[in-house]
Amino acid sequence: MDIRPNLMPPDGFRGGGAPFRGAVVEHSGGGGPSTLAWVIFALVLVLLLLAIASLAIDAYYRSRASRPAVAAVPGPAPGPSATEALAALDARYARGEIPRDEYLQARDDLRGIPEAPTQVIPPNPEPEAA
Repeated sequence: MDIRPNLMPPDGFRGGGAPFRGAVVEHSGGGGPSTLAWVIFALVLVLLLLAIASLAIDAYYRSRASRPAVAAVPGPAPGPSATEALAALDARYARGEIPRDEYLQARDDLRGIPEAPTQVIPPNPEPEAA
């Protein structure tokens, strides 16, 4: 018994000699998938891509929703600094746009000086005439 592998090529590959004696597969004249098969394949592929995109978008919004709400809410828009506001107030007062009382009140507000507390003193009751 010979256990050596058969290294000889089949009949059709011997360089010259007899032609290959195997089954020949022809793809011309109706071989391969039909047009309907290609359309179905395209539709399934589009549906698959839409499902993947939908899952990706859903994951994105779920990850944003899991963050704390405080971080997502923007704070108030930063306004001018106190020195810029005081400079603008001084310029308006110098041009005569606002009266002195309004200027002093706004200046104290910007500097953070609290108003003097107002104390309501009731009038003294008048003695009754007898």
